Amino acid sequence: WQSSSKGRGVMWGQCQGWFRKMRSCVLQETTCAAHLSPGPADADIEVRIGNLPVFRHHETYLQWWGARKSKDPYDPFTDPDAAQVYPSMFDAYPRFSDADFNGGNVRINPDGTAVIRFRAPAAHQVHKHIRMPHVHLRICSGGNN
Repeated sequence: WQSSSKGRGVMWGQCQGWFRKMRSCVLQETTCAAHLSPGPADADIEVRIGNLPVFRHHETYLQWWGARKSKDPYDPFTDPDAAQVYPSMFDAYPRFSDADFNGGNVRINPDGTAVIRFRAPAAHQVHKHIRMPHVHLRICSGGNN
């Protein structure tokens, strides 16, 4: 959906080419170190993620994004059904340049950990189904960062 005109701009960079064996892509129009941010200043949730890849010869980054903050308060870990539901994914996700962007980009620590912060995301409909609140993760690494 990010390749559609409505989905463009949700995250920085476009995938051009795909490495099937590595399950990764060639990131175009930007670098891995672009848009460094620990996440929104008013984040509700902080998560420490471990067992992330670390490369000896170049830096590696963890990038993430989620739907807009749910206007209906809820606890994402115990009651995700209480989240606000947008009618479509195109309504749910802000562009990374919007003030309500719900994501960030941090360098992965040498021990393979990273801390991400985000606002409790809303849910959204996909056809007749509701996609539960979630956050997308992308690992980015390259010689030119």
